[in-house]
Amino acid sequence: MTIYGQVNISVVRQFYTDMDKKFSPINFRLYDKRQGKTKKDDLREMVKEVMEWG
Repeated sequence: MTIYGQVNISVVRQFYTDMDKKFSPINFRLYDKRQGKTKKDDLREMVKEVMEWG
């Protein structure tokens, strides 16, 4: 697949941090402005998704 033009994709990450300040990545998404969402929108969706995991 060939993509023409400028592509601006970044990663939005969500981390778990415990009381000992140890952290682990638990979720991530590729962020693309062409989707019409902000990074904050993606983060909100990720938090909701992780909360649904239990």
